[in-house]
Amino acid sequence: MPHPPNAPIFIHSLPRVGSTWLGYKFADCPNVAYRFEPFHENLIAGTPASLQEVFEKLRFGKSLRHPVRTDHYHKNYSFRSGGGVDHFEKRFCFENYCIDPFNVDDGLRTYLANLLAEAAKGHRTPVIKSTKSPFRANWLAKHFPGVHLYIFRNPRLMDNSHFSYRGFSNPYIRDYSLIIGQNGHHAILQELGRWSGLDRFVSRSLKEEYSYYRGVLSREDRRKYDRQYHFDSLCFFWVLALAQSTTYADLIIDMDTLAGEEIRLQVVSQIKNKTGLSLDLSDHNMSNARLGRIMRRHRLVVSREMEGIIRRALRRLKPDWKRLRQFYLSEETESIVRRFDDQSRLSGRTRHSTRVENSGRSAWHYVFSPK
Repeated sequence: MPHPPNAPIFIHSLPRVGSTWLGYKFADCPNVAYRFEPFHENLIAGTPASLQEVFEKLRFGKSLRHPVRTDHYHKNYSFRSGGGVDHFEKRFCFENYCIDPFNVDDGLRTYLANLLAEAAKGHRTPVIKSTKSPFRANWLAKHFPGVHLYIFRNPRLMDNSHFSYRGFSNPYIRDYSLIIGQNGHHAILQELGRWSGLDRFVSRSLKEEYSYYRGVLSREDRRKYDRQYHFDSLCFFWVLALAQSTTYADLIIDMDTLAGEEIRLQVVSQIKNKTGLSLDLSDHNMSNARLGRIMRRHRLVVSREMEGIIRRALRRLKPDWKRLRQFYLSEETESIVRRFDDQSRLSGRTRHSTRVENSGRSAWHYVFSPK
């Protein structure tokens, strides 16, 4: 069904997949009102001056390997004089990370409705980019019809990106622990919560919550929370987020396929068909050679225990894996889908696939151990 003119566009993803780069592509389109990360902690009490100061310390985004811009990420939000954004609640950051489509959350609906109404002034098209929405995107799609995109990349590349930024002190490990601990009561995350050993801690202050979960991760028995633990956790979120996207997303983009010019142009065409916007993605800089080097260095695979946890969580979701056949996928994505859907007919499909090669030799490694 065609979307009405100026229907909102939502870009959902997990962190470190290239969503900021893609979001800026939308932001640069005429008549677009772009909103970066509507569930970010900066919106609790931040001010334009304080956020700009932090942004400049990040070398205008370069420290996070984002496109360099002169203004801070949330420049398009309307901040109160004392700091923060109207109707924003601290719990939006992590506590309600998982929302089922038929859940009632009047506070969240009010906040987002006001955000979209403000962005749509002047008949502009609101574009919202969020790395904290994949597990509530079904709820968002039900309550805020529009064009919903889900983007992702290889979990090995995500893990490599996490640890290349401050090692074990990177904020992504902290954030995932917060999400697991504070959402372990949700049916999808219950078994993951028990496996992790992270209990629920909620404070009036995010700073206290960060400190609490950092302390848990770095206590004397830290061996439990090693690199394998974090990779297992990441892959749980990766598979479950992709699975959920098959039930709501109008367009699913495997960012790893953009390395090939032909597929990149086809993805641009798909975006134009869905959103009406023309993007220039020609500066995508993840080459097959670089991807291959990272893959050869990254040897972690998901543990058998975690694979079982993922399978049991997927039974609750009932993803529509067949929908992925209409999108361009990397070979590793296809191998993971085949692993979790024995009925999948993704195998043998060449038009939508891309293989990573280096000097004629496959640079492929599996995220999950071969059966």
